[in-house]
Amino acid sequence: MTSPEVYTRRELEDLQHDHRETAHGGFIPDGEAILQEPRMTLADLPRDQRIACGIVLAVLLVSFLFKVA
Repeated sequence: MTSPEVYTRRELEDLQHDHRETAHGGFIPDGEAILQEPRMTLADLPRDQRIACGIVLAVLLVSFLFKVA
């Protein structure tokens, strides 16, 4: 069973505690595990998006340098 997505450790602990109380009488079920999705990195982006990102960054850098000068 997959629980809803949570964004903080505190939300996770509250959700876990409430579930244990209601479904398991406060006991920890055997084999319980908390899985965390791996964070996305720049290398995970498709090649086209990485190229577009590089172009946008280059344009922003050049425009910044010309405005400062």
